[in-house]
Amino acid sequence: MDFNRPIEISKGVFWVGEYIENDPFQCYPYLIVNGDESMLIDPGSMLEAKAVVKKVKELISLKQIKYIILHHQDPDVGAAVPAIEKVIDREDLQIVTRSSVRIFLRHYGIKSKYYELEKNNYKLKTSSGLILKFITTPYCHTPGSYITYLLNNKLLFSSDIFGGLETSWKFYADEDYFEDAKKFHELYMPSRDIFNYTLQKIEKLDINLIAPQHGSLIKKEFIKPLIEKMKDLECGLHVEKTYHAKLVDTVKKLEEEIKENQKKDRLLMEQSKLAQMGEMMNMIAHQWRQPLNVVAASALNLSLLNSIGALDDEELEKTTSFIQEQVQKMSETINDFMEFNKETAQDEIMLSESVNNVQKMIVSQLINRSIKLEVDLDNSIKVFHNKTSVEHSIMNIVGNARDAYDDYEGDKEKVIKVYTKEDETHISLFIEDNAGGIPKDIINKIFNPYFTTKEQGKGTGIGLYMTKKMIEEVEGSSISVESENGKTVFQIKFKKV
Repeated sequence: MDFNRPIEISKGVFWVGEYIENDPFQCYPYLIVNGDESMLIDPGSMLEAKAVVKKVKELISLKQIKYIILHHQDPDVGAAVPAIEKVIDREDLQIVTRSSVRIFLRHYGIKSKYYELEKNNYKLKTSSGLILKFITTPYCHTPGSYITYLLNNKLLFSSDIFGGLETSWKFYADEDYFEDAKKFHELYMPSRDIFNYTLQKIEKLDINLIAPQHGSLIKKEFIKPLIEKMKDLECGLHVEKTYHAKLVDTVKKLEEEIKENQKKDRLLMEQSKLAQMGEMMNMIAHQWRQPLNVVAASALNLSLLNSIGALDDEELEKTTSFIQEQVQKMSETINDFMEFNKETAQDEIMLSESVNNVQKMIVSQLINRSIKLEVDLDNSIKVFHNKTSVEHSIMNIVGNARDAYDDYEGDKEKVIKVYTKEDETHISLFIEDNAGGIPKDIINKIFNPYFTTKEQGKGTGIGLYMTKKMIEEVEGSSISVESENGKTVFQIKFKKV
């Protein structure tokens, strides 16, 4: 064969590469002659560019090339494109490739428009009836790799698949080609499993000839035996003798790390529960203090009236009824707190009901600190989450705002606002205060475990960490915070029901 001339490998399809003597890494472009919709496949690097242009010009005018097919982003495939597109000089020239490859190709300085496979159902049909199908071959050897099947000719342009490394090069492969292909695939295919996934796709095609970018062309009689041998290749990760041992060791270490993290999370959860219990006890004590004082005063009053003989039936009835009312309120307080701490499963919950439950728990503490709680919620809003987690999260954030106001020295009215906003996919609950804000240098740390700005003994630093874990345990939910000009706004996003 005269390798200084284009070689026809199938009707209207030509090898237009350059044979470089003693180069084991031969790289070959191909040309599909199809009138003004001709196609150049993997034109290669600048090493071959001059020879490629020369051979194409022997067959057609360069302006007849409408498509340049690039199977992946490596320089041996597409580095020559900027130079070639200049000599083609055609406004409607298109680069055929995948979107994930395109983002790398732009670094070559390619100017032409792109024919993106994802947007064209992985097919290209010309006005003459020529049909190309594009088959994805992920990680063989790049994430966005693909191969091209020319349906009319039953010809597969296989890019790196079936490539070979050989110094005694043969244009057409023979029965010994597997040894050359083996060397190439052991180096460039990531793993046997990934490579076999691609081979399974190729086996389904009716192929007369395979034209790889490297190595030799493979005729029909050698295709099936070659594929069978290649299925057992020890390529990529399987080549490394110590890979299995290292993998087992890595998996073991990961399992130990996961267990350790789970242990830490359980410890944090227990600490969080203890902190919440302390907070609850404090709230119960706060809400009980007034009725207990009233009950004690009423009992003392009865005792005094009785000691001086002034206790009549009407006063006794009135005072005992009053004491019973106060005891009933104290009992309701306990019931509210027990309900608040009850474990619940993920389900549809009424957001306004959860906010109202928190309000009942903390309202007396807010009133004593002259803090106003403004709630503006649509009573019909439902979200999918865990009721207990949502209420504890709201309690943590409102409680932090309450504590922030303890150190507030500004002259603005002390207000905590709770309101919602929604978009097409999410409902967001906002909790806002104007207690001075969070400094910029620490705002990104507030969800970290054990991080606190409170004085020693006043905070554990796990409240917001657990809040984030509880909120984000449900898919589609998230929590974030912004602070500016003395105002802090927490946003809890829920997926719409």
